[in-house]
Amino acid sequence: MSTQNTSGHFLALTGTVQRNDPAARLRVAESAADIDAAERTMLAAAASCDELGRRSERDPLAEATICRDTAYAVRLCAMAVDRLFEAAGGSAPAEHEPLAPPWRGVHGARIPAALTWDAAGPKHAPPLPRPVGS
Repeated sequence: MSTQNTSGHFLALTGTVQRNDPAARLRVAESAADIDAAERTMLAAAASCDELGRRSERDPLAEATICRDTAYAVRLCAMAVDRLFEAAGGSAPAEHEPLAPPWRGVHGARIPAALTWDAAGPKHAPPLPRPVGS
């Protein structure tokens, strides 16, 4: 994660350069942690896929866990990029800006149903208990 483009970005509200803003550095640190966690999650999901491929029987819980974890990793990446994108200023969506391609890419990756948290997450979660008396 680079802070290279923050050196000349002046923050009018605080009167400082973004590189010197503790909040900007915190955004970078949190986004880097999310991306690292997403990478570890994806590597673990890939290892689980390899393990399932060696078995002769299916494991529905393991399959659901892989779907959940993969979708969550994509979600972590999207949150990381969004956190940086919203602090990058009004020119962030411009083609020449460095955050525009990752922002488009991560949001494009969230389109397939298998990587949508709302579709993948509930496959792993057990059904909620019925309220007493119903």
